[in-house]
This record gives sequence, structure tokens and C-alpha cells, in this order.
Amino acid sequence: MKLKSALIFLLIMIFSSAMGQWPAYKGNLYFTANNDELVVKRQDIKWQFEASSRLFYPAVSDHKIYVLDQASTLYCLDEETGALIFKSPLPQVMGRFRSASRVSGKVKAPLIQGGVVVVTGADMIYAFDKNTGQPLWARPGVNENAVAASASLDGIYSIPLIVGDTVFYGTRNSFMARNLKNGHVVWQNDDIKSWNGFPGFYGETLLVQSRDYRKNETRLYALNAKDGKILWSQKLETPLEILPPAVFDEKVYLPSSKNLMCLDLKTGAVLWVKA
Repeated sequence: MKLKSALIFLLIMIFSSAMGQWPAYKGNLYFTANNDELVVKRQDIKWQFEASSRLFYPAVSDHKIYVLDQASTLYCLDEETGALIFKSPLPQVMGRFRSASRVSGKVKAPLIQGGVVVVTGADMIYAFDKNTGQPLWARPGVNENAVAASASLDGIYSIPLIVGDTVFYGTRNSFMARNLKNGHVVWQNDDIKSWNGFPGFYGETLLVQSRDYRKNETRLYALNAKDGKILWSQKLETPLEILPPAVFDEKVYLPSSKNLMCLDLKTGAVLWVKA
């Protein structure tokens, strides 16, 4: 078989579908991109799959691999053989709900909870049936109940997070929570200006990075996951890239620019900063 570089996705079997859920970026809040109980026994290539464009950020669940390509097509592959189970082009799904837009945003890695696969496009969030690829619902990034039908859509920038029956994600001008089952808005916080961030979660607290271009200010916010209200915020040095926070022993660890910050989870107070 002639290999077509940039078109062929080589899957080295370092993933496991023993874990049925993939609710966060890289699968869990420690960003391991793997089932922590998996012991890798082989590193050789088991199979390969050719798509129409580059593939990135695979997620694994129940012996299936879910992956997106640069053309915004969601693929579901058999983990054992690499056989295509289904593919769902996001532009076609989007066309069922509205006309195409040119809003800036990014297609994100697929997330999985229960029988639902969640994918965010440039300005839309989608939910698919995990086993068939059939679209369950699609919503604009903004709160469709609060804006006129003619209003411009807002780009989705942050990678979403699923906790229980709620999907959390950020647009350019707000941070939102939607019901996983039907896509309805649970709450919206317009103080959060998302910028390609990775929301974190601990207990009932969401940790969300925000970069407000109007104020030229970057902050880490702690939100109540149930209602989106701000518990505390801490101003940060604006970094070149926002990295996800991690929580351990009631402390929040956040890489920022060239420093590592440690914050108190309950108050947001800076405990120490190390270069």
C-alpha cells in the first residue's frame, strides 16, 4: 500500500477502551490520554486508517475510537481492526439547522459521556449518538434564547468539559453550561472571555481561564458548577499559551508563562510562584 503522508493516520495501540467515558480533554483531569490501569504490551503498528485530511486528538470508549479531521468530519473506528463504523460530517449536520457562517473558532477533540459524543465546531456545539453517529442536537455557541435570529454567532474557543449531564464550554465572549441530553442552556456567565482555554473541575467547582482583550487582562476564575456564579478570581500574567489547571490536595496548580503558580482552591489566594 502506498502511504500518503499527511493523509494517513497511524494508530499505535497505546489507548484502551476499557474506560467507557472520555469526558475531558485527554480523557481525564490529569491529561494522561489513557486508561490509567492499562499496561502497554506492544508498541508496533496494528492497523492504519486513511481519511480525507489530517486527523487529530482521538478519544476511546467501549472498543471504539472517535476522531476528527481538519475537514470537520467525525469518524468512529473499530479499535481492534480500524474498520470504519460511521462518519458524520459536521458541515452537513450544521446545514440542517442553519446556513454556514464564517465565525472564527476551532474544531475540538470529541468528548464522550454515556451514549453521547460531543463535538464543538467553530461556532456550533453538536451531540451525536455514540453507536450510530446520528445527530441528537446542535446548538450555536451563544445562548440562542437571548439573541435575535439575525444576530451574528460567537466563535467557540475553549475545549469543552462534560460533568454528569452538563457540558461546559467557552465562546469568545462568555462561558456556558448546556444540558447534555437536549442541548438546552443551563446557565451563562458573560464575565468569562474564553481564549483557547481548558476548563478544569474539582468537586462542584469549575476552574476557567479568561483573557479579556477589552481590559487587556487574564484571570483564572472559580465558578459554582451548578449556577455559574463566580466564587473567586485571580489575575494572571498574560501568557503566550493558556495551559489547563490541575487540582491536588485542595490546591490549584497552574502553569502561566514561565512560572508555576499554586493557589488555594477555596479562596484563590496565591500560595507560591516558582519560575
